[in-house]
Amino acid sequence: DLRVYASTRQTNVIPWSLALLLAEVGYAGPIVGVPLPDLALVAADPGITYARVFDDAASAAGMWYGFDRLGRFVSRVFDEPTGVPVHTLHRGNCISVKRTPVQGMEVPLYQLTANVTQTWKSNYTAPTNYARNNFDADQWLARYTYADDAVLVKHPAARSLHMDMLIGPRSRYAWEAMCERYMSMFGVDRSTITATVQLTPELLNVDLGDCIRVQWPRFNLAAGRLFRVIALRYALRQRQIEIVLWG
Repeated sequence: DLRVYASTRQTNVIPWSLALLLAEVGYAGPIVGVPLPDLALVAADPGITYARVFDDAASAAGMWYGFDRLGRFVSRVFDEPTGVPVHTLHRGNCISVKRTPVQGMEVPLYQLTANVTQTWKSNYTAPTNYARNNFDADQWLARYTYADDAVLVKHPAARSLHMDMLIGPRSRYAWEAMCERYMSMFGVDRSTITATVQLTPELLNVDLGDCIRVQWPRFNLAAGRLFRVIALRYALRQRQIEIVLWG
C-alpha cells in the first residue's frame, strides 16, 4: 500500500506561479499587491479547484486574495495593523461606531494543528527502496501541532484551529514561522469595529487591507488604536460607507 502525493510541474519543468495559474483560469490582467508565493508543486487532482490551491498558498504565507471593484486580482499580506494609517476615524467624522467580537474567532487561539500534503493510494506494485516511516499508511505527508498554554491560562475558553492543507509548510521551520504569525494575530484579544461614515472622495480611496486609526471615547479607544480594513459596504443612495475594521 505505497501512498504517493500527486503533484505536477509544467511540461517544461518550470514551477507553477500565480500568473500562470490565473492564465489557465482565463485571467490575464494585472496582479495588484504582493503575488502569492510560487507553487513548485500543485496537487494533480481534477477535483481540486484553483481557489483551493490559492487558499492553501495564501494560508501558508499569511495572505489574502480576491478581485477588487475594478476587476483586478489582488493579493496582499494579512498581518497586525501597523504603520502609518491612511485615515483617522473619530467622533467628528463618524455617524456611528459599533464594536463586536470577531466572527468565528470570538476567543483567542491557543492551539494550531495541520495536516499537510495529502497522499493517495498508488497502483505501483513493483519493489521500491523509497523508505519513509509510516508513509505507506498515512493519508498526509506531515502532521504538525503547536500550542501555547499561556493563552489557555488567560482564556480558559480559547479555541483550537485545525487545517487540512493540500500543499503547505514543507519543514518544521516553515511551520513554526507560520504559527508565530497566526498566534500574533489570533492568539490575543481582537475585536471588530463597524464605522458608518459620510461618503467623501477621501474615504472612497480607502481599500481592503488599509490601516485606519480609530479614536473613540469608548471601547478602550480613547488613546487611539490601529485597525485593518476587512470590509467596505457602500450605501450610495444614503451617501454613506460602512467600514469594517479588525484589530
